[in-house]
Amino acid sequence: MNVKLTIAAGLIALLFGAGAASAQQYGQETSSTSAYVSEPPPPSSSFGAGANSYATTDAGSTLEGLGATLSGAGQYNLNSSRGILYLEQARGKYIENYRNAIDARYAIKRANDTYRAEKFASERPTPEQVSRIIQAKLPDRLSTVEYNRRTGALNWPSSLMGPEFAIDRHLLQIAFAQRRPEDVGMTSIFYRDVSERVDHMYNTMLSKLDNLSTSDSIAARRFLKSLEYEARHLPEDTGLAINNR
Repeated sequence: MNVKLTIAAGLIALLFGAGAASAQQYGQETSSTSAYVSEPPPPSSSFGAGANSYATTDAGSTLEGLGATLSGAGQYNLNSSRGILYLEQARGKYIENYRNAIDARYAIKRANDTYRAEKFASERPTPEQVSRIIQAKLPDRLSTVEYNRRTGALNWPSSLMGPEFAIDRHLLQIAFAQRRPEDVGMTSIFYRDVSERVDHMYNTMLSKLDNLSTSDSIAARRFLKSLEYEARHLPEDTGLAINNR
């Protein structure tokens, strides 16, 4: 029994000495080659862009998760703030562009109004030109063949000699034959009666227009307009309308 214990103790001592020598030799080799081996990089934190967790305890995992949550909330707030800033910048730019567009529009309008005003001022007709334009648009007075200013007799065109014009034609003939010096001007009773009869004859002619030739209708219209215009003037006058005096 003592022999067995002695042998076991010797084996243990031998194994221990071999392990110590091996450890010493490994330490020396490691020390001699440490200049050529780089240390591994430290593990990145899980609070960044999705790194793996290195927590080794429940408490560590909980704290790491809480930190990740707070980090995400902070990033969300940062992105939200940036989004609001960009939105306000875009809104300000839109308002600026809109105001510039309105200013440009009114600038063009003012320039156009100025151009038209200057052009109108340079092309404005003189009073003499305006008078000639008005006179050119007025009908002619009846000729001496169409109207005898001494007797008041009217020489009607053939297109107005039909029976549908008989009553108006007769009343107008009497009115001009019995005309007095004061029967003149657009405010006189004489002129209003003549104008009413002329309008009635004109409307009657329009209703019979299909039965008239172009030349006859033109002659009838011209005569009726000149007849009404004649009522504005004195029989002895040379052409100046009383209502223009």
